[in-house]
Amino acid sequence: MRHVLLAFALLAATAGATARVAVIIETDVGKYPDDAWALGFMLGNPAYDVRLIVTSTNGTRGRAQIVAKMCDAAGQTPTIAMGAAYGTYVGPQIYWAQDYDLSSYTGQVLTNGATDAVIQVATEAANRGEPLLFLQLSPPLVLADALTKNPEIFAPPAVRFVAMSGSIATGYTGKPGAVPEFNAAFDPVASKVIPS
Repeated sequence: MRHVLLAFALLAATAGATARVAVIIETDVGKYPDDAWALGFMLGNPAYDVRLIVTSTNGTRGRAQIVAKMCDAAGQTPTIAMGAAYGTYVGPQIYWAQDYDLSSYTGQVLTNGATDAVIQVATEAANRGEPLLFLQLSPPLVLADALTKNPEIFAPPAVRFVAMSGSIATGYTGKPGAVPEFNAAFDPVASKVIPS
């Protein structure tokens, strides 16, 4: 819970800018509430312009159904892109969205090309001189791939990264020491690509 609160504090600080911040999110929403809370916060906050949400890890189509239903509820239509699926498991939140028909989503849904979509949205924001936030709520599989293919999309200070990647000083059970979260441990190579 502390990690989610810290991420929200960082997001709130980013929201202090006068211009709306363009946002690209990579998520594995479906099992735990942290991603759903973060998505709800971003979609409902007028300081952010969520332009692309990428679903990653397992069951990316089911995760896209959850995201699309959340976007509909928030009255938002960012592009939704499905990353490569490493399995089929989504988690219990799929029961809320399993009957959602992705063809009824009024925004764009991409079943492939997630990496190219990240590069395109980031490049468009840079060309317009807009601030951009990469929000990593899952293992950074697609974001890392995009950064590997086109490192120019990360150009601080206009671009910021906020990542849920583990604890720094206290573990989940209160034990001292750093603990790599699932998001970092799932693919340590991809995690090392993400700027710290």
